[in-house]
Amino acid sequence: MKKHCEICHIQFETDQKVQRFCSKVCGYAGRHNAGAKRIRVIRTCIVCSSEFEINPSGNSKYCSKRCWQSGHNLLTIKCKQCKKHFRSFRSNKSIFCSRICYASWQHTNVKGSKHPSWKGGTSKHYRRGNDWKDAAAAARKRDNYRCQRCGILQTELGTLRKRLDVHHIIPWAISRSNDLSNLISLCRKCHCAVEPNAIKAMTLKRWAKSGNLILPLHASPPKSGKESTVSR
Repeated sequence: MKKHCEICHIQFETDQKVQRFCSKVCGYAGRHNAGAKRIRVIRTCIVCSSEFEINPSGNSKYCSKRCWQSGHNLLTIKCKQCKKHFRSFRSNKSIFCSRICYASWQHTNVKGSKHPSWKGGTSKHYRRGNDWKDAAAAARKRDNYRCQRCGILQTELGTLRKRLDVHHIIPWAISRSNDLSNLISLCRKCHCAVEPNAIKAMTLKRWAKSGNLILPLHASPPKSGKESTVSR
């Protein structure tokens, strides 16, 4: 197939129907020259029947985004959360305009007794017993909202967790007790430090089954030299 270059007008042979330039140099000049002649074809929109121009290699059947939406049977839907209107495919059946709206709606409407997996809110380990919430609050108040290992105040916590942890001196799995004498306020770092490892936990369970006296898990003293108040 013989063609004429659009830049230098030299005749050249090619097997490509859409090739417009004889070399890479002419091709670069043609792509970066606004005055260079570009080949365009005219097609008819399948929705509004209006004519539009497109590159020969393009396969668009629509003249605009609105026609594209109409051709794909997009529906206008009202978001269930933010009440804004959005367009979606007929087969999508979406009622939320975004994942943010979906998560906000779930946070409000799909929790507690409204959750499909709700079983009454009772469990053998639910919140460390029914009195856990009140017992933990009482332990923090008794300790003046201060970590009993490093001494940091609850208001000085710099992490995302805005309150002190409450630690069972004798693990809950063994004692099943939320008595104040078995609770102590600790920051997250100190709480992780005094938690028993797997070997110590197994030893405590064996002692509990044998009926022997279980000694409390004492925390390490702080590096500053102050006496720790964990041992009581």
